[in-house]
Amino acid sequence: MYDRFAQTMTELLEGASLGVAVSGGADSMALLHLSKRYADDKKLKIAAFTVDHGLRAASAGEAQKVAEWCHSHNIAHHTLVWSGAKPSTGIQDAARQARRQLLCAACAQHGIDTLLLGHQADDQAETIIMRLQRGTGLRGLVGMRPVTTDEDNGITVLRPLLEMRRAELRDYCAQHALPFIDDPSNDDTQFERVRVRQALAALPELASGIAHSTARLRDTDETLDLLAMEWLEENIEPIDNETIWIPGDFLEDLYPPIQARVLEGALLEVLPDAAHASDIPLDGLERLHAALGDRHFKGQTLAEVQIKPHNADGVRGFLFSPAPKRR
Repeated sequence: MYDRFAQTMTELLEGASLGVAVSGGADSMALLHLSKRYADDKKLKIAAFTVDHGLRAASAGEAQKVAEWCHSHNIAHHTLVWSGAKPSTGIQDAARQARRQLLCAACAQHGIDTLLLGHQADDQAETIIMRLQRGTGLRGLVGMRPVTTDEDNGITVLRPLLEMRRAELRDYCAQHALPFIDDPSNDDTQFERVRVRQALAALPELASGIAHSTARLRDTDETLDLLAMEWLEENIEPIDNETIWIPGDFLEDLYPPIQARVLEGALLEVLPDAAHASDIPLDGLERLHAALGDRHFKGQTLAEVQIKPHNADGVRGFLFSPAPKRR
């Protein structure tokens, strides 16, 4: 397993220091052990970070156990506490967002340029099934990407375990006598992910198939992005610091999937730098795409961006600008 991990890391890693998110579960402990071996081989700085969400009475003690293990293996460790009020609904999503923010900010604070997360192939399959239940598009079917960037802190985020299975990682922990904690919430069927995980247990090879499929779909997704970006670079016209104009001929000249990516790219040009495609609702983008094909289109707002028809030198086109603030 280490050889596979090292090859993946060599392909993905561009930085010189590693921060490892460690919950104390089997996946993250395997990731930490693999990362320590890799850091030692490549002589890289490494530190571990554990987020204590404060949602269970045992969480502080679990973070302390991770800290003690790290200390005994000469790994710097930092516990990050999610403080403040917690939402009464959507707690798992809120915890995930808080965890990501805390981890990336801590990496920046401690001079770490790359954060490693322990998501593996079974997590990927669960994520994609959950998105399918909501009616996702190609971008959602690509799943979690191996490499992303936290723009707020300038941290590269890697997921080097996405092609490894949960069972493999538990076996690795057993082989190397790595202690790990089983979070009881992983068996709580009030959470959608747990229900999906239990359903996937009846199809043990599906996660591997999804991992291979997402790699192929990722190539298509990136190609659509590239074609849309090339079109925008050639055709986008900045009006001022907040407003852009694009000609409407893309609705006739480009294939529909690329048209949708052009609209997405135009919206992101107006949105704040930290905005991501996931901030633009897919159903709203589809409605906008359909509406722009109507010659009687008068205007629409999507994701806090106002889109209006505007002819420039006789050429039909569209203005994208921040929507007026609501009173």
